[in-house]
Amino acid sequence: MRPSLSDPKIALLTLTRFAQSLLEPRSLQDLLWDIAQNVGDLLGYDDCVIYLCEPEGLVQAAAFGIKSNKEREIFNRLVLPLGKGIVGSVAQSGKPERIEDTSKDPRYVLDTIAGASELAVPILYGGAVLGVLDAESPTPRAYTAEDEAMFVAIATLAAPRIASARAERDHADAMRALAAKDHERLERERQLREERMEALGKLAGGIAHDFNNLLTSILGNIAMARLDVAESGPSKLLADAEESCMRARGLTKQLLTFSHGGEPVRQIGDLGAVARDAVDFALRGSKWKARYEIAADLYPASFDEGQMAHVFHSLAINAVQAKPSGGTLLVQARNRLDLMPGSVEVRVHDDGPGIPEQDRSRIFDPFFTTRTGGTGLGLATAFWILRRHGGQLRLDPTTSRGACFLITMPAVERTPQKIAKAKESRSLHGARILVVDDEASLRTLLLMMTSRLSCSTEAVGTSDEALAAWRRARAEGRPFDAVVLDLTMPGDRDGHATLQLLLAEGSDVRAVVTSGYHDDPVLARHAEFGFKARLEKPFSLRALEAALQQAIDVE
Repeated sequence: MRPSLSDPKIALLTLTRFAQSLLEPRSLQDLLWDIAQNVGDLLGYDDCVIYLCEPEGLVQAAAFGIKSNKEREIFNRLVLPLGKGIVGSVAQSGKPERIEDTSKDPRYVLDTIAGASELAVPILYGGAVLGVLDAESPTPRAYTAEDEAMFVAIATLAAPRIASARAERDHADAMRALAAKDHERLERERQLREERMEALGKLAGGIAHDFNNLLTSILGNIAMARLDVAESGPSKLLADAEESCMRARGLTKQLLTFSHGGEPVRQIGDLGAVARDAVDFALRGSKWKARYEIAADLYPASFDEGQMAHVFHSLAINAVQAKPSGGTLLVQARNRLDLMPGSVEVRVHDDGPGIPEQDRSRIFDPFFTTRTGGTGLGLATAFWILRRHGGQLRLDPTTSRGACFLITMPAVERTPQKIAKAKESRSLHGARILVVDDEASLRTLLLMMTSRLSCSTEAVGTSDEALAAWRRARAEGRPFDAVVLDLTMPGDRDGHATLQLLLAEGSDVRAVVTSGYHDDPVLARHAEFGFKARLEKPFSLRALEAALQQAIDVE
């Protein structure tokens, strides 16, 4: 039953109740639905629809009565252009309209059920139309002047709340859009950074591979020269040159690890112990002190010890270079049960000046450095080492003093190690060795080096020559005891393919794989591919001897 709005007391009571309903804080959607519901309940209307001015037009935002056949769901939601229909005209003019007979008004837009009369008033705030409050009735002349006045009063009361709730919604939408754009920007920056690192990595890997071949020749020849000179001035100079080559080898290993190279040669071990040893070594001779908090029950992890040592060494050196006057480096290692399936976290926190905000997004970029004479490869290499280990290296943004790096690695279950039985080593004296390498200078060097080891060696440059030499040696009854195979031979079968040819001969092949690249899984897991030992270029005479001895001795 509709209240008698001509009675001032009833009209005032109705407005008071409506005004009270607006006091509770709500979202824009909830507010509009509550307004429509209260209008229908208080005024006894069959229908009430709230239109909201949106960029796409006048949108039916909430309804009461026949337009809402379900809880807070509009049936056949309409979107009207500004100026179309009675509602659109009201929104355009900003003036209320009371239509006594809609059949005589050509502007009328048929909705779910045809209405015989209509009442529409604008929701005005600050001189702007926010929307339209609209009601229809199945009977002509259903709305009076008092209904129109009440509708205007209700729209006036509701306007500030609608404007406020709409501003909150638009602000929230803007913040979400801004966050999405920011996320999109960060993701694009990450992609560009990875693409840049990918391109630089390919270049760095190629350069390092070729440089390693040159270093192998230089280092090997220096070693040969040292054996031929007395312990005098020339020997000292050669020793210095050899040491310089080994330092250059360290740089190429960084380049290879940063690029595609350096696939981890994993073993299960104690990450805390590696961190302690690497940090102690890095801080030696500096004014820095280390403090350790390493959990006694730290989970074991699977990692390449040399590569992980490089990570901790780089972080320690980074702290020393940031504050040469000295400080304290805190290394904490703990188990992270909240990261599934179990992880080991190591925090390396220095009390230095910290990393400037503008540099934080670039510290893992290759060749980025703020230090005079720095290569910019230390942290970039450390970052990619963790990536290849399935872990993560990141800067803790919550640290207010100094720099704190977080290293996270997956934990593993320790498996019982088989105890190898001791056995006598076979002598290399007189051992027959086949060398397969496409570089002529390296073949010459390996001939000289194996000669120093009292081996009988033949060197070839292709897989076809290797197969021919292997067959010839067997036919003569003097088979090779071991073969040194270069993994990368452009234009020919690689070392792995060559090994498969030799294995197809049906003989026991004791092969040593060697390469200037460290990224191939064959080099990282040589035993899985049929090799008995591995030899990274550049290598010393002692390393070559150890690899050959391992290949010959293995069962």
